[in-house]
Amino acid sequence: MKRFAILAVTLVAVAAMAVPAFALDFKATGSMYARGFMDSNASVNDATAQSDTYMDMRLRVNPVLTVTDNLSISGRVDIFEDVVWGTNASYYDPTNPDVAAPNFDRLWMTIKTDYGKFDVGRLNAKTFGTLFMDSNSPADRIKYSYQLNEVVVGGVYEKGEENDGSNVTSDSDYNKYFLFGDYNSDMIKGGLLMGFYEDKSNSDNIFSANPFDREFWFFNPYAQVKVDDITVSAEAFYNTGKWAEYDQKQYAAVNNGVEDLDYDALAWNLEARYNMGPFDFQAGYAWLEGQGEVNANTDTVTTLGTLGKDWQKLWILTGNEDENVYKAGAGSVGGLGGGWGNLSDESMNGLGVNGAKIFYVGAGFKPVENLSLNILYGNAKAEAPLSDKWSDNYGSEYDFNLVWNIMDNLSYTFIAAYLDAGDFFKDSAGMDKVDNTYSLFHKIEMTF
Repeated sequence: MKRFAILAVTLVAVAAMAVPAFALDFKATGSMYARGFMDSNASVNDATAQSDTYMDMRLRVNPVLTVTDNLSISGRVDIFEDVVWGTNASYYDPTNPDVAAPNFDRLWMTIKTDYGKFDVGRLNAKTFGTLFMDSNSPADRIKYSYQLNEVVVGGVYEKGEENDGSNVTSDSDYNKYFLFGDYNSDMIKGGLLMGFYEDKSNSDNIFSANPFDREFWFFNPYAQVKVDDITVSAEAFYNTGKWAEYDQKQYAAVNNGVEDLDYDALAWNLEARYNMGPFDFQAGYAWLEGQGEVNANTDTVTTLGTLGKDWQKLWILTGNEDENVYKAGAGSVGGLGGGWGNLSDESMNGLGVNGAKIFYVGAGFKPVENLSLNILYGNAKAEAPLSDKWSDNYGSEYDFNLVWNIMDNLSYTFIAAYLDAGDFFKDSAGMDKVDNTYSLFHKIEMTF
């Protein structure tokens, strides 16, 4: 043990002396914020009306270690993320589930060559084109990209799940493959992301009562055109293939009589913006296909189930920051509508399974350089509710947003949102009376 300790100390000392020789460069960027939330009866049920108020904070650090001009290591760590004030001690305690450990959720190396760039490790995923349908999240990936002037092309291999060594009878894992092309100029931006999802994570009886495979194709084109002060953008998502295929011979008896499920789902967004000095105007329409009435004859999954966590166009109906609203069954108020969550929920149990048709208009004003004021109105309906006995009216939302850049690297954000809740929630939850809801939010954030 003593020899091992001496060897370890020697190696550390050698490494420390070697650092200047390699001319390593370490830098870090990030932010820290404190946030406050107030939700007035997010369940929108008049019989169980209650409000919810809380605060939390987070420190995010993005370290970058540059080895040479062509080699670097990058990462991201979040500290005290989503830890509500008053529920935890001031330090990390592994015996206390209310205290969050530092979450090092991204770590990758970048290798630049004459033939393109490779990023290998746990990278950002679920982002392409505009923010519509994006849900920035970590994934284990090998990404290759090559840039020629305004064009970037490349491919990605992503490991979604690995179950080798889990005492299963086959390689029950989940792999994703992508090809992409992107064009970026001052006037025109556009591109196409194509993917193939090969999901065998439920292929064995240990994971599913009815083992199945899932394979489908993914298409995501987008375009953005800017002419003078007018910008028009459009983006679409289309998934097609097999949602569940019960074709394994060894499970023929278990799956007897179970029908395959196809996958055919579409979503799209069209938006126009006009900038006129200190004023900014926008109008848009978002469409998300719904599942429709659920019955024994359903043989196709027809919804993507979410508008993405990054597309926070409407604070209550599509926002992601307020967990009591956007997650199905979250918080003491049970999520929007008492259990649905909102249209950014990705669980396939949220509001998005009913689809969406959203029309929105908004305006912004910057009275001074460091202050911006924005208002937005949106009307939302279900595209195809799970029951034809339910109203398709989600309601109308009115949002006010203020961003004040107090000084360099310090900003304050205030949001007030009001939802005139529609009868969809009344019908789907069996309420006697729908109660409208409002939400207040403020955040002070320091960046570095």
